Amino acid sequence: MTNLERWFRPFMSGYASHTSCFFATQILVWSRVFAAVETDYMLKINTLLICDILAAMVCIVGIIRTFPYMKQVFQAQEIVVDGGPSFITEIIPHLILSFVILKTSIIFFCADYTIQKNINFHYARPMYVCIGIVGLVLSILSVHDYRERVIAATTITSACLSGAQWFSDFGLIVSVAAACMLLSLISFRESQNKLFSTTENEVLRVKAIFLTILALSMLSSLVQPFGILSLVIVFTCNGFLYIQERRFGSICERQVATTV
Repeated sequence: MTNLERWFRPFMSGYASHTSCFFATQILVWSRVFAAVETDYMLKINTLLICDILAAMVCIVGIIRTFPYMKQVFQAQEIVVDGGPSFITEIIPHLILSFVILKTSIIFFCADYTIQKNINFHYARPMYVCIGIVGLVLSILSVHDYRERVIAATTITSACLSGAQWFSDFGLIVSVAAACMLLSLISFRESQNKLFSTTENEVLRVKAIFLTILALSMLSSLVQPFGILSLVIVFTCNGFLYIQERRFGSICERQVATTV
């Protein structure tokens, strides 16, 4: 048995809150990135509102799907059942995170609704700034994926402070494009990590390439037609990498496995 196989985890309802938190966050983040790509106004705002609702629904489904595993834990009077997640160190924190993301989705919906009605960020900006500042503090304190979270939170804050009044304004677009370029650099550096499988490294390189294309699509009309396609590919790559992490463990867990 290889080191990675030792970390193999079954797909079960106990990890529903983990999955819902990941995909709800992805939906909220990349829908805002989509708003920086030059497209129709109504398409942007309607997409944001739909994604806010979708993220909230994903959180709710994840919370509900976790209940059967929690019931097994209580019945067995154990912290872990059938090789699933720990009730104390994983289930409870992710349930709390699910409620936080659910609340964030509601705040985003209210903010985006004011944008739709007023066609500017005047009323939405304070709500976005609050989420950005709180998110930045939590991102710095987080253990995993802190770099990506710090970049996302910093981008929200800097975009709001830039004085941008609309999605196509220079201040907002440059902030988001710079964030995509930084994420591209992170993905490229991660693709050189030997703890990842060959497939994972290739996916990370693809992700880095399309993050760069996505950033350029915001700044140049020549690349703009490839913006939405690039965003979809990046989202798909993140989903694949998440599945691999759930199966074989995070990079920290793999480091532990190689030392055992």
